[in-house]
Amino acid sequence: MPKTTFEIVSLILVILFVAYLKRDELKEAFSKQPAEVELEEGYETLETIKDHYTRLVDLLIHNSDKNDLKKHINAIDNAQNPENPNEVESEMEDEVYFSNILYRVMDAPMDFPAQMVYTLDWKDGVTELVSCIETALGDDIKNINMPDINNFPKNRLLSMRTIKAYQKALLKDDVVMGFIEMGQDTYYIIFHQNSNWQEVQNLIGRVGLRY
Repeated sequence: MPKTTFEIVSLILVILFVAYLKRDELKEAFSKQPAEVELEEGYETLETIKDHYTRLVDLLIHNSDKNDLKKHINAIDNAQNPENPNEVESEMEDEVYFSNILYRVMDAPMDFPAQMVYTLDWKDGVTELVSCIETALGDDIKNINMPDINNFPKNRLLSMRTIKAYQKALLKDDVVMGFIEMGQDTYYIIFHQNSNWQEVQNLIGRVGLRY
């Protein structure tokens, strides 16, 4: 049965309208950028951990060249213990994994002083503690009223009384002397402004360590 002119025109308009909608759908589909992969909250990779350490370079107080230290961190390509490179790399969830990355950060080339985490042995005393503080703060230590080292026994192991005395003195100048918990006989010490406490604590947690 032949269709009227009105029906034919109506059918053509419907076809054109549907084609118009499909064109917009195709245009939108092809113009979309690839969706960014959203990591689970708290999920880290070696690259994001390196980014956190790079940020710590700027936040922590140390007497090292920041550019050299960042280059060293960016060159880290695995989480193996630098003292035992043949050791099988641990899994991401393993605490050893995060400890090994810290060791690699601290294992800087000897041709430049790239250090922002300082260590003291459990057998060290106040002399080594003061040396550590002086190394980290450099010339800035002249502006801080430090305790008299002669008020502390030089031939004895570090006591909480000694550590707290120096922490208190540093804090008066807005400097925090903090300790990263590694469950070892070695003190892992960092220095930072008290105003940066929350961000530093967050970054230390993001690299898998406790502070």
